[in-house]
Amino acid sequence: MAAQTENQIELTQDPSSVYFLHPSDNTGMKLVNTPFDGTSYGNWKRSMVIGLTTKNKMSFVDGTLIKPVLTDHKYKFWSRCNSMITGWIITALDPQIAASILYVDTARAIWLDLEERFGQASSAQLYALEQGIFQISQDTLAIFEYYTQLKKIWDEIDNLKPLPKCECAQCTCNITQKVLKLQQDQRLMFFLMKMSNEFANVRSHILMMDTLPTLQQVYRMLLQEQRHKEISKLTVQEPVAFAGQNNFRQFPNTGYQGLPKFNRTFSAGKFNSGTGSTGFQQRKINYFCDHCKIPGHSKERCFKLIGYPPGFKTNQQRKFAACTTTDTTDESQSIKESSDNGDGSQSSNIYVE
Repeated sequence: MAAQTENQIELTQDPSSVYFLHPSDNTGMKLVNTPFDGTSYGNWKRSMVIGLTTKNKMSFVDGTLIKPVLTDHKYKFWSRCNSMITGWIITALDPQIAASILYVDTARAIWLDLEERFGQASSAQLYALEQGIFQISQDTLAIFEYYTQLKKIWDEIDNLKPLPKCECAQCTCNITQKVLKLQQDQRLMFFLMKMSNEFANVRSHILMMDTLPTLQQVYRMLLQEQRHKEISKLTVQEPVAFAGQNNFRQFPNTGYQGLPKFNRTFSAGKFNSGTGSTGFQQRKINYFCDHCKIPGHSKERCFKLIGYPPGFKTNQQRKFAACTTTDTTDESQSIKESSDNGDGSQSSNIYVE
């Protein structure tokens, strides 16, 4: 008797046992995020199978665990687990659907009832899924979004209408693999037809192959091509932005901005491009005397302050000579005067790149 009691305690406390229940388990626990409302039964069933398998309770609904007789010592453990699983299923259903199975005794019976009502594939369901596929095209979608939408519908179709399997003993024809390959090739063609022309080169390369790759392999190829295009765009944009920053910079002490780099020379107040053609006209560099108010010299070289040199012409002759002086001589004299700092040193205010 003591050995039997010890065996029962170990059975309920062993995590590997189907009768084990964690202290945190309760009937209100949600195994799926979205309750089943009568649509997409295949997706809901798949989520429930994952949850029940994780809890090691799938045998209670798939029929692999037989209900113990009332006199069996395992009956109370089975009854406890059955009630817990029934609560999980009810919580995962819409209230209206849950009300219709509330008085069903076992979790297995509930599972079969839902399968009978919602699990049978109908022509209307297959028609809606096939119609949804033909309405999908890549257009502006990313590759992963386009592929995900198609795969979701294809998985639902496979769940409602799975491919036939060969049941022959020791079969050597591999008919199942051939049918599966045929289905994959058809889906690959549809995937390529609905793809945008941005990947036309990749599509042509795939169609020229002797043996068509799988849909997953093509998906990876397109992802690599998409990343390559993104990197190429960034590589092209960076030099353009860098050139724009260099071409529109301020040259020191000249006021010159803007134009692209080339051989720039200044001659007689003119800007030359170095190609034989003359660019824009640079404003003449004039010097203005604050004392006599006459341009062409600075205050430090004004003859009225430092004295006239011997043989200096009269004022009328000086004005006439100034009018006949070339622009080159005036600016050369002006630049020479501006370069003299008064202490014997010279500095240039013109920067040529």
